[in-house]
Amino acid sequence: MDWASPNSFEDVHHDIRHVLFPTGYESRYTKRDLAPLMELVERFGVDLHVLHALQDRAMTGDESINREQLKRLFVEVPNVTYVQRTTPNVTSAVYDYVGENRIDLVAMMNSKHSFLERLLVKQKVDVIGYHSKVPFLVIPEPIKSVRITP
Repeated sequence: MDWASPNSFEDVHHDIRHVLFPTGYESRYTKRDLAPLMELVERFGVDLHVLHALQDRAMTGDESINREQLKRLFVEVPNVTYVQRTTPNVTSAVYDYVGENRIDLVAMMNSKHSFLERLLVKQKVDVIGYHSKVPFLVIPEPIKSVRITP
């Protein structure tokens, strides 16, 4: 798990009350995947904001299924808000939401990508984290155990 604190973030002892978890609902998360975020939410009793920003299209069936899975995982979180925005620019939607809702920390999953994807496409976690005005938590995708049978 990696932390980034922007140069403009002066109050190092600032309480974290509101955490933003932007997601595209592309992945079906497990408790193990979200363990660092869940620990933060449970330990400090923060409000969790789950933001789904769509790029000018409707949500797919798989995204709806993954959203419901995420809701089941967060069912015991007392203060969770689910927000969906349609926008041409996902990065701007995240920055706007941070400013409008006094978000203290942005937490994102860093998924594994193929060499070609890394070479050709800027990853959202990189773009959002690099220009963040609030601390940024990168949650690595857990290594899936592989069973090898003789």
